Amino acid sequence: MFTLFAAYFARQIEEIPGDQYLLPDNFPLIKGLQIEKNLFEQSTILNPHVNIYWGVKGINRENKDKWDPEDLGEIILDDLFELGSLET
Repeated sequence: MFTLFAAYFARQIEEIPGDQYLLPDNFPLIKGLQIEKNLFEQSTILNPHVNIYWGVKGINRENKDKWDPEDLGEIILDDLFELGSLET
């Protein structure tokens, strides 16, 4: 019975046109996905892209909005880092 009920309502669902989205463009998740799509190279399972950074202690996120994907914070550089050093 439930299957018939679900099938009836599933037939009522219409496809969203290509230029319309379920969420608005200013929704934080959509903004984050757009940043990822536009600013970073796209990886595939057979051709992954990996960025490695040296000389960075972390990111200062003090007084930053954690819900704003464009408010990333500022990097904290390691003053003791030397590229030519074997210990590094």
